[in-house]
Amino acid sequence: MATSTSTSTSTSTSSSSSAAVISALCTMALGDYATAASQWRHLLSSHHTSNNNNNNNNNNTDTDTGTHAMLTQNLATALLYAGHIAEARALLEDLVATTTRGAVEASVTVNLATVYELVAADGAARRLKMALAERVARGSGGGGGGGGGEAGLERRNADFKL
Repeated sequence: MATSTSTSTSTSTSSSSSAAVISALCTMALGDYATAASQWRHLLSSHHTSNNNNNNNNNNTDTDTGTHAMLTQNLATALLYAGHIAEARALLEDLVATTTRGAVEASVTVNLATVYELVAADGAARRLKMALAERVARGSGGGGGGGGGEAGLERRNADFKL
């Protein structure tokens, strides 16, 4: 699975948060996935706290959503490598389900498809990946409600490992 980084992260986080993201990425690169998962959890918790404070001030932005997705995906990746496949799957499925319509990143779908391949037999994995492709093509798993975004997105089969 691939980790996720975002150029928007540096503009939406303080320098200490950026340093913490780099630290977590380095921890993963060193193969200490349990520690990295702990670091990603802390970053995600801090982001939620910060985001809740911003929501009270009506400062919610698309960058906050992108930062949440990047942190969640990296946490899921660390958990997968640490052997917590079910938790990684739940995080990625929740990310797909709650991401604004039309905004599910290809890296999320590839990572979730990889998890499906690890936890299911061939036929079941293919059915899970096809259902994922259908959810994303409809405009996500339902998290966008009637909000903006694109329905009927075009994606490559490789985005779903089909």
